[in-house]
Amino acid sequence: MRKLLFWGLFFIFFSCSPRGHIKAIEKIEVEPFVDLILSEIILINFPSRELSQKDYNSVLESMRIAVQQRGFHEIWDIDENEMELIANGVNDFSLKRNIQRLNDNLGIGYFLDMEILNRKPFKISPLVTQLQYRELTDPYSMGGLGLGSEHNLLTRYSLYQTDGAILLAQLEVSSQHLENNSLDPKVIQKEVEALFQHILINGN
Repeated sequence: MRKLLFWGLFFIFFSCSPRGHIKAIEKIEVEPFVDLILSEIILINFPSRELSQKDYNSVLESMRIAVQQRGFHEIWDIDENEMELIANGVNDFSLKRNIQRLNDNLGIGYFLDMEILNRKPFKISPLVTQLQYRELTDPYSMGGLGLGSEHNLLTRYSLYQTDGAILLAQLEVSSQHLENNSLDPKVIQKEVEALFQHILINGN
């Protein structure tokens, strides 16, 4: 019975995970006088192989929403437009010639790339688990030790003009995500919005 109570309390406690948030913009570089042509096609790319299916869907949707809200009319992504990219031999974006091919072969004007530079998952030690159980079941227990580590990400966003493979803007941002070790889609969306906001500020 006590074991059942413990797992019940544990599940309730962790199902109420707080939302994530941006902690700090670590680096921002924007070319001066960038004037984005919103009628051009933009391709969004992210590290799909490093993500769970849930995170994959969250990142894809969040990036699309942020780009759409910026005003782009036609948005391509590595999920929906995979066949067109493969047919044109474009699958390694570490090569600048492939970014140029997006323009030459597919008429894509901009390339927005997301990289996860560092990811530290949420961890809770057995000691903290025991103390939290005691805190939940014993009204006289002294609390205040916290949950454990944070689920943190360091992410880089790079926006290229594909004609010439010119890097227009780059943002590195650290953020806290969900304690179930999934990504908070709202945080991803805000990070992309922050990149475009800095482009807008520098373009004026």
